[in-house]
Amino acid sequence: YLNFLNSFGNVQILSPQQDVVENLDLLVLPGGRDVNPLRYGQIPGFFNSEPNSLLEYFDKVKLPKYIERGIPVFGICRGFQTLNVFFGGSLEQNYVHEYSTKSRHELVHDLIVLNMPEFGIKRVKTNSIHHQVIKENDLAQNLIKTLQHPKDDVIEGFLHNELPVAGVQYHPEEIFDEYSIKMINYLLNYEKTENV
Repeated sequence: YLNFLNSFGNVQILSPQQDVVENLDLLVLPGGRDVNPLRYGQIPGFFNSEPNSLLEYFDKVKLPKYIERGIPVFGICRGFQTLNVFFGGSLEQNYVHEYSTKSRHELVHDLIVLNMPEFGIKRVKTNSIHHQVIKENDLAQNLIKTLQHPKDDVIEGFLHNELPVAGVQYHPEEIFDEYSIKMINYLLNYEKTENV
């Protein structure tokens, strides 16, 4: 994460115990253990990992304060999923699909780019290191899908329709893909873009 994010500027690691950092240009929610299914009204499944209590606390207590302040947010894997849950969506708890088994850099998904013509990208190849997914019926109402698997309705990227909030299901810190780089730069320049 540090190597990838440092290419956009100085990185600060936040602790759930500290107050909201007001002068952040971008808050990045990383991957991790499964989001607690109780947060989206489901009974925990047998394939779930034990939720990370620090990340769960941050998502419930600190994340709303960053979003209220209009600080741009980019979610990666678990971060992508927790943003969907935060805005009222849900998750499919265990989904069998292509998985990067040889290494975290292995590109196994060929995704379609949607609703972002300004990026000038039609498709992107990504890794896949997750077993939970967001399908069409799981997506929060105010999120717009920006990446989708062509063979099913699994959503791999979204952008909020009013706020500087976006995310991807895969791990861009392992592959430095063009789509994620453009989306992060879009978020970093969000206010300037909106004021033009």
